[in-house]
This record gives sequence, C-alpha cells and structure tokens, in this order.
Amino acid sequence: MLKILLALTVLSHTIPGNVSLNGSYWRHLSDLRHSWNPGAPVSKIVWKIYYDRAETLAARGDHEGAEDLLESALEHVRHLPELDERRVKTIDLLAAQSKARGEDVDAPQIVAFMQMQRFHGEKHVYPGAPGPSKSGHLAVEAKIREADFLVGEGEQPKSERLYISALRDVAARPAGNELITVKLVDRLCRLYYRQGRYKEGEELVLKQLKKHESMYEQMDPTDPEKLHVAFLLSDLGLLDCGMDRLYEAEALYDAALPVMALHTKENAADYIVTLGALARVHKFMGRLDQAERDYRKALYMADKDEGISRLSVGTIMSNYADLLEKMGKEARAQKMRERARKTMGNAAPPEKVAGKKTGS
Repeated sequence: MLKILLALTVLSHTIPGNVSLNGSYWRHLSDLRHSWNPGAPVSKIVWKIYYDRAETLAARGDHEGAEDLLESALEHVRHLPELDERRVKTIDLLAAQSKARGEDVDAPQIVAFMQMQRFHGEKHVYPGAPGPSKSGHLAVEAKIREADFLVGEGEQPKSERLYISALRDVAARPAGNELITVKLVDRLCRLYYRQGRYKEGEELVLKQLKKHESMYEQMDPTDPEKLHVAFLLSDLGLLDCGMDRLYEAEALYDAALPVMALHTKENAADYIVTLGALARVHKFMGRLDQAERDYRKALYMADKDEGISRLSVGTIMSNYADLLEKMGKEARAQKMRERARKTMGNAAPPEKVAGKKTGS
C-alpha cells in the first residue's frame, strides 16, 4: 500500500484539465505535495542518498520501496529547472516505478503535479523564537548542561529555549564550532521527535546540511566535516522514521554508518546508537532477522566501549527485547528485558515514540 505522509483535512484536489491520471494515485501525490514544507531548504546530499537507494531497489524489483524513496527525492528537485538532469532522472525513474506497480502515471503527469502551487499546513520558522530566559547570560556550554538537566526533569519547553539560544550563540561566533552545532541540532531533533514535531526537526537538519553541500562530494571520508554530516543524516533518519518514511530512514542510516565507522575510536557511542536505530527501522520494515543481527552487533560493540551511557545501552537492550518478543522468542526476550533493567539502574526508562505505523 502506498504511504500517505501527512493526514490532511483537505479531502478533494483539483486535477488539471489536461491531465488524465489514476484518481487514487493523484490523491496520493496531492497529499504528498501538500506535505512539503515550503520553508525548508532542499538538499542535494539527501536527494542523492534517496535516489541512489531507489536505483538499487528498482534494479532488485522492489518497486514499492523505490517509489517511496523517489517520492521523497522529488521534494529535493522541486526548485530545479524543468530540464535539469537531476530533476528529469528523478521524475523518469518515479514514472517507471509507478508504471511497474500498475498506477498508470507518466513523466508529464508528474511534472503537472509538481507545478501545483497549493500549500497547506503551517510554515515553520527556523530555529524558533526563544522566549525570555533567565539563563540568557550563560555561556553556551552552561546552557547545554542546564538544558540537558531540564530534559531529565521533563521541562521540555524550557530546555528547547535554552538549546535554541545556545545554537544562536554558536552561530554568532566568528568561527563557530561545528561539533557543538551538530550536538545541539541532535538534542533539538530528539525533543521534536518525542513531541511529534517531525517537520520542524527536518527543517532544522536541512538548514545545517545546506552549509556542507558545496564541498561534500569532494570531502575525504575521514574529514571531520563529513562526520558532522553523518551525524545530521542520522538525525534526519530518526525524523523520517517518525514520519513512517522507513525506506528513507534506512538509506540515511546506511549512508551515515560507514562514515561513523571510520571514527569509532572517538565516536563509538554514536555508531552504536545509530546502529541500534537502524535495527529498529529494520524491525518496523518486517526484516526481523536483519534487525536481530544489527542489535547483536550493537550490543557486542557496547560491551567493549566504556564511553556509551547506561541509558543508551539499556534502550538498545529494551528495543531488542521487543524484537525478540515479536519473533516469538519469549524466554530470550524476558532475559534481555531484565538485562536492560539492570543496565539502566536508576536511569530514566527508555522513551519510545512511534509513528503512525511503527508502534508495534
């Protein structure tokens, strides 16, 4: 079944008079088009990840997965001239997948759909205007510590204001600090994920990715800047998972992990957490054996790493226990859940936020 990315109150859409298109697929494309955020930048980096994975899936005959990825890639070529190579190849490949699925749509019809200039929904403002804060005078590092504490206390609005304030402070520095920026974006994305504010998080990540776009393809894999991009792709994968864009989330995690792997000596915890997130995506996609392999590898690495937090390891264990339960391995699931409780000790229980289809 084709995904619907955003539930809308608008139920009827006008088909241009010169377009003859399968009604149900047109409605699906219209919903997709109206879910685009006109305030968010497009990303050549994200487009390439989605498109390359779509090509791979199309060659394997997975037309549904390829179609999902290409529909998302379409948003990242919406601004390009009609004859631009990236735009044309995205549209042509999407039309081919739709035809393979019997949806009776061709490239000119997709172009007509893209030209519809009707937007619905809220246009988000980045990064969000922080309200007055008594901690406004604090240094960036102190703001982050205070915000982290407030998250643990359940004070999410206050922590969000502090994170945004710190992000602006870093941006105002002459040279800035990209690693601190990436860490702040990660914290904000996780707040937005827990609150279901996926589009706001997506806009935040895309704004940061835009800064790296011009030199990305020329970067050496070991370049620290490429690692920062990998962290941002991982955040976008989390948000895609929340929006039930599972093929997209998988592609983003798969793009981020090899770069993180080159830096695991310094960033093993980030790799482990991202691998655990990919395992969760594989579970939601029904690839249970692959998810189990991912969880086992993540926990094997966690046993050897002293830098990863007990809460992170416990969360991975708890999610693995859910998988084992889903696979009918009740005894192993119970043992894993007990390990998770012991590992986390007095830490807060893992927070599980599911999208519309990923709650199982």
